[in-house]
Amino acid sequence: MINLLKDSKKGTFMVLFTMSVVLIFGILFTLMLLFENQQILFDSQVNRYNSYRLGDALKQSDDLLTEYCKNYVVTQDSIWEERYWEVVAMREGNIPQGSGWTRSILDSMYHMGFSEEEFSLLKEALDNSNQLIEKETMAFNASKGIFQDSLNHYTVKGEANTPLALEILHGKEYLLLKKEIAEPLIKFESLIETRTKSTVEKYRDKGEFLLLLTLLFIIVAILISFITYSMIIKRLNQKEELANELEARSNEQACLYRVSQLLENTDKSIEHVLESTVFIIPYGLKHADDSFARITFKTNTYISINFKETDIKQEVPIIIRGEVLGKIEVFYNDNNEISNEVKHLIETIASLLSNFYERNTYFKNLKETNSSLQKEIQLKEATAVELRKSDERFNLSTKANNSGIWDLDVQSGVCYWSPIHYQVLGYDEGEIIPTIDFIRSIIHPEDQSSFDQHFNAHIHQGMPLDYEARFNTKQKEIKWYHITGASSRNEIGVSTRIVGTFTDITGKKEAATALLEKEQQLQYALDVSNEGIWEIFKGVDKILFSERCYSMLGFDHNDEGENQNQFWQTIIPLEEQSKALISQKKEIQEEGIHDSIYRVRTKDDDYKWIHTKGKAVEFDADQTPIRIVGTMSDITERMKQEEKIVNAVLETEDKERSRIAREIHDGLQQTMTTSLMSFEKLRSSLSFQNETENERFQLGYKYLKNAIEESRTLAYNLMPKVVDENGIVEAINALLTAIQPSTKTAFIFDQNLNEIRLKLSIEMTLYRITQEAINNVIKYADAEKCTIQLLKHSDVLLLTIDDNGVGFERVATHKTFGINSMRTRAESLGAYFEINSQKGRGTQILVELPLK
Repeated sequence: MINLLKDSKKGTFMVLFTMSVVLIFGILFTLMLLFENQQILFDSQVNRYNSYRLGDALKQSDDLLTEYCKNYVVTQDSIWEERYWEVVAMREGNIPQGSGWTRSILDSMYHMGFSEEEFSLLKEALDNSNQLIEKETMAFNASKGIFQDSLNHYTVKGEANTPLALEILHGKEYLLLKKEIAEPLIKFESLIETRTKSTVEKYRDKGEFLLLLTLLFIIVAILISFITYSMIIKRLNQKEELANELEARSNEQACLYRVSQLLENTDKSIEHVLESTVFIIPYGLKHADDSFARITFKTNTYISINFKETDIKQEVPIIIRGEVLGKIEVFYNDNNEISNEVKHLIETIASLLSNFYERNTYFKNLKETNSSLQKEIQLKEATAVELRKSDERFNLSTKANNSGIWDLDVQSGVCYWSPIHYQVLGYDEGEIIPTIDFIRSIIHPEDQSSFDQHFNAHIHQGMPLDYEARFNTKQKEIKWYHITGASSRNEIGVSTRIVGTFTDITGKKEAATALLEKEQQLQYALDVSNEGIWEIFKGVDKILFSERCYSMLGFDHNDEGENQNQFWQTIIPLEEQSKALISQKKEIQEEGIHDSIYRVRTKDDDYKWIHTKGKAVEFDADQTPIRIVGTMSDITERMKQEEKIVNAVLETEDKERSRIAREIHDGLQQTMTTSLMSFEKLRSSLSFQNETENERFQLGYKYLKNAIEESRTLAYNLMPKVVDENGIVEAINALLTAIQPSTKTAFIFDQNLNEIRLKLSIEMTLYRITQEAINNVIKYADAEKCTIQLLKHSDVLLLTIDDNGVGFERVATHKTFGINSMRTRAESLGAYFEINSQKGRGTQILVELPLK
């Protein structure tokens, strides 16, 4: 259903998006058409203007020609003739006009795109205008005394006849021509006006339509945008509501998880559980700060932090075996907080509490029952001890030979197997019924025939049953077994019962088979070592490492990058770097020899002990090393064995200390204490005549008391009893209490072990490290404050000792006895030891011990 709604909403959004895109393209298209329509209107207006301008140019040129001709005839001034012919040249396009128009009137007519009727009218007016020019030319020549011959050429010369010229210009024929020029132009302008008006009306209507269509598209686009915006806002609100709902459900799940975790341990009391639960409940609600919880159980009441009782609440009873023993109440500041989900939550918690109470009560009763049964079991165990001893002897004897007993009833084919048979064949007890047919089915096919012959020969002919065969285990592995057996026989000598052993000899067989392979591998081992090779050359800053040097640490040579020093320094602990190959490069180039053991961090963040050693193999003329070759070996296992040896030595040392401490306490101290008591009695009964004798007696008495005190201190330092008796926490507290009055350094001890006890060897080692570190702080650090932390985190125990003293240079002190002693003790436990210090910044010691 949710997917359908999602698909529906997605489809709606796609439709709206598509419509928006279509509308945008529609708006752009209509705007383009509108622009094109406006361009046509503009072109029509320009054409109208140019048409009027062309007609006006024709009329104005005629008027100017008439005026210039008359002025010449009257004044005989050649300037007017020149202007006349300039106008004629302009009309013909021979010279540009003042507006830059270089076309003739006739050419302009061809390029204006006139209709045939418009063109004919304008052509008629132009032809009449040309006839008028001919008349004016005749008047020009008459005023000059030049007349036409029979061929209408101006070749006849005579006297200037000005009256004739004026008559030509004012004659009826001339005026008629002027009129004939005006009439076509008027008709031409009328046609132009009509055509332009029609075009304007047509494209104006089209433009209005396109404008309305564009506005419609814009309105629809705005409407779709508003709908889309509304849907997006609605979708965001739905997501916000869903997020709030998911957060509320997450809080409820977290609350139920914490309550479930709390109720897993049935050793906790119901009071502790209820106190913790009432604290957890508000954090499972939507608004934890405005919600409060109260649990009433029997006569006790438990409330949450900052509890406030309000009139708005939800309540659920705690029902155990049909009886209401309490209730859970949740109070709110707002009615909107009440919901069925919250009620379901507290109902679930009430159910969990009911189940816990029943389980808790059941386990209490079970413990009581178990206590009574324990006594009966002890009685039964006493009677079974001898039987177990007997079985143990038998099982140990068969186990030592990696074999088991089998007992076959020949007639029924049913066989009894020792448990070890199931184990070696990979089956669980009861998984199969051991019969002779099943045994035959798991024998290797190549050995079945031979086994049948030996088995039948033993049953019927009394031949010894002593046979080796291959068997298929449940995991489809092939193992070798040695089968032996002896029979009970009937009166005719046929076997009725066979009892024997079934021994795994796979290892022996494989050892024999692998002997030749081992010899070959030994030869390979002589040829190819599992060690990495490194080389250093004189004058070369970089060390050449073989691939094995990287792979033994889990790296690839590409992991080294461009900066070799940085790579190795990052994987070598700070306290080990002075011993590392990469740090002794210059010394090796000068001396030509290297041999060092140190730790390196692997790619998996483990640490391995490696042994790097090498020597010069090539020298120059001055016997200066020019090539040093060496190996890098993984000696982690060897170092672990050495750590075990050191651990054993330290344990032996602690045992010896304990023995000496006991002998001092039980022997020397008792003797001296008895002597002191004798001195006390003698002191009270003696009176010395000589003062010197009295002083000697008192001095001896004082020395004896001091000796007793010093032996007590010596015994405590050798093996503090408080570690064995009370644990590491009390031992460190006692140590700090003893030394605090005699030093200016303020010691602070934080721990979370409380009453948790560790192995005595671990506690004693951590105590010795702490004792050594405190002595160093008092002697050398000159610190105002020293913080000791002993914290257990999951499966790791951390011991840190920090002081704000003067600090020291690590390089100058890394070989001191005290630091090496602490490191040796830590590493004997398999712990990581690190010490960091800088001058003026104090010192930090870290011991990290895995507990598993």
